[in-house]
Amino acid sequence: QTQCILLWGFNPANTWLAQATAVQQARKRGAKLIVIDPRRAGLAASADLWLRPRPGSDGALALGLAHLLITADQTDADFLEGWSDAPFLMTTEGRLLSAADLSPAGDPAQRLLWNLTTHAAEAAPAHPPNTQKSGQFALRGHFQVQGSHGIIACQPVFEHLATRCAQWTPAAVAAATGIEIADLHAAAALLAHHRPLSFFTWTGTCQHTNATQTGRAIAVLYAL
Repeated sequence: QTQCILLWGFNPANTWLAQATAVQQARKRGAKLIVIDPRRAGLAASADLWLRPRPGSDGALALGLAHLLITADQTDADFLEGWSDAPFLMTTEGRLLSAADLSPAGDPAQRLLWNLTTHAAEAAPAHPPNTQKSGQFALRGHFQVQGSHGIIACQPVFEHLATRCAQWTPAAVAAATGIEIADLHAAAALLAHHRPLSFFTWTGTCQHTNATQTGRAIAVLYAL
């Protein structure tokens, strides 16, 4: 059912022919294709958009694309609120709050959410989804929680992520990756307006010294 395919450091035309065939079948019915690879190899030659980052700069590209989606309000807020840690409250130092912050008897494994109706923190369910009602909990903002030992300044994880991604403006990403600013906006538009999205990466992003953080950045982008 995908409407956009993102191949990141992965060339199935050489390494996985069944996947290459599936990509071509999806394209025949109208799916878009973005290929991110320093080389214009395989499917990159016929992609709707080919992005050519400097090797090792993929994490910057992922955070920059995430920034564009966030600022354009093109993220999947329902998924983030219900099925990710995006609404969990954290301190300005980066510590996730728990029910133990509200009461000494609280479960330290139970995260806190900011309820937009009651304007107060409450414990998240033990298992997802975090909510049965879209828009119930905050994804953005800064709050003051009355803890058992005083007031705690905090924000949702998503607010922290948005601040982090904001450092990767299109100009900063272009400087780090060598990709034109216009192509960055084109990629963000394809991701935003052709959903659902399919994503695949392979050793192209997994064998650099910064592979772990790069993988995290790409996973965050896909979740958005």
